[in-house]
Amino acid sequence: WAVQNRSLMVRFMKGLVLAHRWLHDNKEPAIEFLAKEMTLKPDQARRGWEYYTENKIWHPNAETNVEGVRTVIQISGERGVFKGGALPPPSKYLDHSYVQEALKELGRRS
Repeated sequence: WAVQNRSLMVRFMKGLVLAHRWLHDNKEPAIEFLAKEMTLKPDQARRGWEYYTENKIWHPNAETNVEGVRTVIQISGERGVFKGGALPPPSKYLDHSYVQEALKELGRRS
């Protein structure tokens, strides 16, 4: 689907990048938003925001943490999700070209 709808995927990724950047750049409003939308206590939202931004779970450029995907695959393998043999590499599930194109249009930042 993504291959057949590339322009839509790139637009979606641009929106995701902008959302992640907003979360990083607007700590207090982001915490307030998260508390309200997720029905969390403000201190819970703050701890979550700090953990997710410091550990780049919400990367400011919406880039995927490949090691995180590898960990999910490993855990899934331990739970019997994959049948027979070796676990698939993260590259089986990741295509960074959409976010890379979005970042090219938006301007990459660190």
